Amino acid sequence: VIVMACREIEMGKRKCECYWAAALQPVVFGPFTVRCQGETKPNKDVVVRNLTVSYQQETQSVIQYQYTSWPDHDVPSDTAGILDLLDRARSSCGADPSPLLIHC
Repeated sequence: VIVMACREIEMGKRKCECYWAAALQPVVFGPFTVRCQGETKPNKDVVVRNLTVSYQQETQSVIQYQYTSWPDHDVPSDTAGILDLLDRARSSCGADPSPLLIHC
């Protein structure tokens, strides 16, 4: 599970590279191929992407949560959106021992 706490572009500046593919369009990064199997917006603050990452003969499913309401150079004034995001991410992890990756 990946949590991204920013938009790709904020205030006209690139904040994060788009390391995922558009829906059903594979993108290649060196030896890795990333595919977006689907994208949903469960609320106004969150985008959920179901990704697959392939390396050689192995493919791993990854869920990415993007929080789009984090203000640039500031903190959210309301915690409800962040808490909802964390609940969703934790629910996705379930009993999986893999680490939760959070980035901005």
